[in-house]
Amino acid sequence: MFRLRLPFLILILCGFSAAHGAEVPDPYRWLEDADSSRTQTWVRDQNQQAEVYLNAIPGREKISARLRELYQADSVSLPAEAGARLFYKRTRKDQDQPVFDWRPAHGQTGEKLWLDPAAIGGHSTVGEWVPSPDGKLVAYALHQAGADEAVLNVRDIERNVDLSGDVIPGANFASVSWSADSRGFYYMQTPVDPSIPAAERVAFAVIRFHPIGQSPALDPLIYPATHDASRYLSPQVSEDGKWLFIEDARGWTSNDIYVSRLGLPGEKRIFQPLFISTSAVASVSEWRDHFYLFTNQNASNGKILERAAQESAWRSLIPEQHDAVIESMHIVGGYIVLVVLKNAADRVEVFNSKGEKIWEIPLPQEGKVWDVSGREDQDDLYIEYESYFVPTCIFHAQLSRQKLDIWEKTNIPLDVSRFETDLVWYTSKDGTKVSMMVVRPKNLVKNGSTPVLLEGYGGFNTPILPRFSEEVVALLEMGGIYAAPHLRGGGEYGEAWHQAGMLTRKQNTFDDFIAAAEYLIKERYTNPNHLAIQGVSNGGLLVSAVLTQRPDLFRAAICKNPLTDMIRYPLFGEGKAWVPEYGSPQNSDQFVALLAYSPYHHVTKASYPSLLMFAGEHDDRVDPMHARKFTAALQAANTSTHPILFRLLLNSGHRSSDHLTTQINETTDRLLFLANELAIQ
Repeated sequence: MFRLRLPFLILILCGFSAAHGAEVPDPYRWLEDADSSRTQTWVRDQNQQAEVYLNAIPGREKISARLRELYQADSVSLPAEAGARLFYKRTRKDQDQPVFDWRPAHGQTGEKLWLDPAAIGGHSTVGEWVPSPDGKLVAYALHQAGADEAVLNVRDIERNVDLSGDVIPGANFASVSWSADSRGFYYMQTPVDPSIPAAERVAFAVIRFHPIGQSPALDPLIYPATHDASRYLSPQVSEDGKWLFIEDARGWTSNDIYVSRLGLPGEKRIFQPLFISTSAVASVSEWRDHFYLFTNQNASNGKILERAAQESAWRSLIPEQHDAVIESMHIVGGYIVLVVLKNAADRVEVFNSKGEKIWEIPLPQEGKVWDVSGREDQDDLYIEYESYFVPTCIFHAQLSRQKLDIWEKTNIPLDVSRFETDLVWYTSKDGTKVSMMVVRPKNLVKNGSTPVLLEGYGGFNTPILPRFSEEVVALLEMGGIYAAPHLRGGGEYGEAWHQAGMLTRKQNTFDDFIAAAEYLIKERYTNPNHLAIQGVSNGGLLVSAVLTQRPDLFRAAICKNPLTDMIRYPLFGEGKAWVPEYGSPQNSDQFVALLAYSPYHHVTKASYPSLLMFAGEHDDRVDPMHARKFTAALQAANTSTHPILFRLLLNSGHRSSDHLTTQINETTDRLLFLANELAIQ
């Protein structure tokens, strides 16, 4: 084989890719073609093998029955107040799929259904949904079989029907924002032109305005395409309807925000820069002609700035906290509400317009705040909260009275007194201190042989916080331990923590995960024969990478929708959007870093742990080719007798299914696999 030296070009040659003068083996390139008969035969055979293995493990009915008790519980999502109504998603224990309801606001009763996705059929799921300010209409995105591809519909709440002329394709990431008069909404539209490769379509996305009742084909252009697939646009109308903000995001580390005054004669729109940065992110809110900016510019943990709309200079309102990270900012009832992350758990803090902290809302225990909602001119704040032992709970706070009560909670049969959580610290390869949550039985005896599931993510500035998981509860009840480290690349300790695990520093994420496993073994929680790892998406990249780097450290792995070929990832799905996070193979320095850990390219003859690989049939975010190629390579190279299994999830995409039966079946498979491989009784 001769060596090609073609900088910034990747070619295929006899099962090799050539890039920057390096030969890159690619023996399973043929598995990239999902439509080929050879690939389809491979997938069919793999599914059969996985089913035979999983069906032979005893205990399925017992595990499934317990999961049904945990999953099938009445619960509601965070409500959105619009007009005189509160809108929310409700899960009912006697239904397989959530429905969407509304009730009169301000404590009145009378719940009514406005949408049942099961009645639509075709494996439909609802993604984004946004009620109009008057509460009479709801724009919602309908996805098929878990795909990101979506169509926007508009539901007339009073007649409980969709408006037939207001159906908008290309709503993958619509980010709907209504005009204050409820006559229309701004949205991002992605082209559905099949002549444009899927990986390039975001580059041609635009912002449009849709007047209700007008053909979407006539929707006027508000903001043009960026022609850059690594950037995302989103519109936001201020609650008073005076201002339109456009965010132009470049990955997860920088964005620009532009603003235009609405309601001018002739609807003339001139967008002025409000925040411009190549190294920081910001979000904006407006209240009584004042702009409030949440940003990490020169403040890794975040800060709040303020200025009058007609001014140009920002003033510091709430400075950076050195022991806590601001996650989000909201204006509710004239107060500034911050969701703040400290010691890997969320808090909700309330400030007045002068930036003075007046209340920290008391939450039950260390947990995760998924989001908060409320109107700028109303006193009511709603908080969606959960923890390892508290399923979804919606709190209602009256800010002026500093009064907190439970609006809705989920009741499940669970004895929480049997378990507890420890926040521990360990040292990574380069000496960095990393924290980890260890969820365990209270009466645990550290004998070095307890089954442990170690799960991680470490990317995209996303913190991994205590959240309720039916899988974790079932694992604990089976005698296991669950551990979640806060890896560099995540958002647990601010933007500096994120940047320490991205681009050419991505190996830090894997080192942190490996060090977490070594800590659990050293502290006699477990040993390599009873240690399993799990990850999804970017977490699937994590699991795949550490499997190739330290196969001796684990007994089993569960991987779902991973990236594994980091040399060709920008060519598939939404890969180009992640270049700001991972780097580009076309950049010589970043190519070297990507190739140094790309899991698919580091599979060699070795004794590998057991692997249960999942891929979504309709995953248009992370192409299933990653899972197929990695599994095939691992099966060919594995010298152990441990099974390397691949399972294609039918009628599924990257997003999690909202069908309870599907969730229960998949979780049962995972727990059966762990029970069999870790010898859990």
